Amino acid sequence: MKNLDKKIVKKFIPRVGAVGIAVYSVLASMADRSQGCFPSQKCIAEALGYSRATVNRAIKALKKHGLIGVDRRSRHHCTYRLLKVRCSTDKTQMSDERNSDYQVNTNNNKFTRNNNNIDD
Repeated sequence: MKNLDKKIVKKFIPRVGAVGIAVYSVLASMADRSQGCFPSQKCIAEALGYSRATVNRAIKALKKHGLIGVDRRSRHHCTYRLLKVRCSTDKTQMSDERNSDYQVNTNNNKFTRNNNNIDD
């Protein structure tokens, strides 16, 4: 299973809980280059040792907080998309940048820096 970015865990664990982060991690490990995957809730539940109902609640929380998108393929099948998540970094003593934001690609843990502090 691929590692999640610490910024995402720190920001979203209070919102989606440990089960939500675990489900997100499974989805991230199965995602293709387009950040999509389509495991069944039963498959996710078996991988984590949770009930399908618990996985269903976690998926709803992940969707509500903007971490994933869910597209219905049929009555019982969904495609999950990992969405781009913006995580602000805290200013540190070593930092000479102000209020920089990072966009994190959770599938391969790469990030790009967006500097929103343009001085004219």
